[in-house]
Amino acid sequence: MADSTITKKAIAESLKKIMKEKRFDKISVAEICEDCGLTRKSFYYHFKDKYDLVSWIFDYEFLGKKERIIGYDMVWFFDNLFSYLSENRSFYKKLFDSDGQNSFHDTFVQGITPIAAGICESVLPDVPEDLAKCYEDFFCEGLAAAVKRWLNSGVSGDEFIEATHQAVNETVTFIIGCQLEFSQLNDLTK
Repeated sequence: MADSTITKKAIAESLKKIMKEKRFDKISVAEICEDCGLTRKSFYYHFKDKYDLVSWIFDYEFLGKKERIIGYDMVWFFDNLFSYLSENRSFYKKLFDSDGQNSFHDTFVQGITPIAAGICESVLPDVPEDLAKCYEDFFCEGLAAAVKRWLNSGVSGDEFIEATHQAVNETVTFIIGCQLEFSQLNDLTK
């Protein structure tokens, strides 16, 4: 492992440790540096600010290990996403609860947007680009809101995964039923 990655991981672990006791928006770069024994200069060599650190953690620990997912692998991706968030629930709950400029909500949406783009390309290949971007935003913002609500609830990760599977299956079944009904109506009017 490169020295840079070792240092970044040490900084990330310090942030996680401090966040067990404090809200993210109340933590300073100086506190993170003091905890991991690094200088502020070293911190800023690796990260622009603490928000950049949070983005790196999400990317390094989760997104960087995944490819753009489409088709049936999409279910696998979301199972893994929800399991990862469940394992790090306290950390991500506090991040989602910190609103404002550079919020984790924005980092999360930015991170999953390529996945949403892959889904749109796969499911809706003939949709104009501007409309596809609307679908991507709808999907990402909805997922971020659902994840934030789940993290703040008493619902376990396994329960959330199961409920998500059920919701997706029922939605797909409904859409297919609507398409069949629409096709039958079109055939009758010809």
